[in-house]
Amino acid sequence: MQAFSQEDLRQLETLSILPEKIEQDLDRYRRGFPFTRLDHPCSVNDGITVIEEKDYGPLIFACEIAAAESRFIKMVPASGAATRMFAVLQNAVNTLPVISPQTVSSMENPDRELLRFMDSFRKFPFLEELRQVLERDHKDMENEIRSEKYETLIDYILHEKGLNLLQRPKALIPFHRYADHIRTAMEEHLVEAMHTVRDRNCKARVHFTISPEHRKGFDERIGKSLPRLETSGVAFEITFSYQLPSTQTIAVNERNEPVRDTKGCLVFRPAGHGTLISNLNDLKADLVFIKNIDNIAPDHLKGQTHLFKKILAGYLLSIEEKVKRFLKLIDGPAISDADLQDCVRWIDNVLAIPASQITDNLNIAKQKEILRSLLHRPIRVCGMVKNEGEPGGGPFWTIDQKGNKSRQIVEKHQVDIGDPEQKCIWESSTHFNPVDIVCSLRDHRGVNYDLLRFTDPDTGFVSTKFSDGKAVRALEVPGLWNGAMAGWITLFAEVPLITFNPVKTINDLLRPEHLEP
Repeated sequence: MQAFSQEDLRQLETLSILPEKIEQDLDRYRRGFPFTRLDHPCSVNDGITVIEEKDYGPLIFACEIAAAESRFIKMVPASGAATRMFAVLQNAVNTLPVISPQTVSSMENPDRELLRFMDSFRKFPFLEELRQVLERDHKDMENEIRSEKYETLIDYILHEKGLNLLQRPKALIPFHRYADHIRTAMEEHLVEAMHTVRDRNCKARVHFTISPEHRKGFDERIGKSLPRLETSGVAFEITFSYQLPSTQTIAVNERNEPVRDTKGCLVFRPAGHGTLISNLNDLKADLVFIKNIDNIAPDHLKGQTHLFKKILAGYLLSIEEKVKRFLKLIDGPAISDADLQDCVRWIDNVLAIPASQITDNLNIAKQKEILRSLLHRPIRVCGMVKNEGEPGGGPFWTIDQKGNKSRQIVEKHQVDIGDPEQKCIWESSTHFNPVDIVCSLRDHRGVNYDLLRFTDPDTGFVSTKFSDGKAVRALEVPGLWNGAMAGWITLFAEVPLITFNPVKTINDLLRPEHLEP
């Protein structure tokens, strides 16, 4: 049992963390996490549905009716700083006294990404903002570019004297240039919401999960952008939530002992985006679109994105309608044998759960109990794109410790790559998870599910972080679309690759899809 001082207990109380949670975290460090057992990748017609073009119209119509009825909200996890986005520039600042095309090209192993950044410098959407801060300090951006020494320009891009992009959340990074204005990632998500979640009163509801220290920046940017965006007649209802301090996990050393900072306080770290399941739970929403902050397209590509978001939502609604109908029958005073068999076949064929095997030779009361447990769960439909080498998770059929098979989104760190068979299954995946998800969170009675009941705590991992310059071990809890949703009814549907436009590095903004046509 870990011993805590009075100062420790006061710190835990401030964070709303119980001592028992610390013990659970320490036990998890000692035990580790089991690997996810892959059965085989989900593929077209084997876990991934290809929605036929003839069905687009009815599905889009169903989505638009639900949107008109104010059933939808869009949720965007947007708390992360953009630090990793600028890794190539940080590395250059830390290692090179002079940053120019000539000096980098003459190196034994020239950094191609850094050369690309300099060669395409004028294409970046933050240039006008950069020009203004340089002029404030009596510097001329054109002179700096012509000199081909980029130390000053990069310094002003990254740090507090200039744009301070290194410390901004990715949501507030300029992403796209238009004829008369620049849009950040956050603003692009608002534009997308105008076309996907707007109700009959022309209200679009959007929820961002952010870090408290960035709230002022969000408020300021929204204040500047709403007058322009709302000229279309749409009114936005924008809400925010923060990653709860109580979801942080204790950091430990290599001996799994709690680490303390220079003031003697226990060190805690955010436990990953999986903790946002609490934020989603607290929304008490009906239908929710979830999408990463950096996966957003400019206007000339939004048409396909909006189309397939509505198709995914319509598909979800078709599944939801069946689930709710069967649950009402199961909860009713009587269910006919025909309806019971219809329910079993639908679960077998659509949800790919062997309900007929589970319920075989059981009385009606027991069958109803089992079928209810299979259906009374939140639902998600996840768009999947063809795998073209992007880093990240993908759709797999997995087998849990009880031998149950299910569709899951799996990340590489969850897989025992040291096992040749598991490695082969991982590498044979045909599709990638772009995080394009639509969720149904209320049951047939209109009651919200308690989403915390449907997580798998065994799908986290231990990572290496740094505290006061020293490496520490940190717990990452199940990811929001991995273990945090492991117990949901899950379906995958193929969407076109053009709907996936991530910005993971600064140079991703140079991809053709992010530039003006």
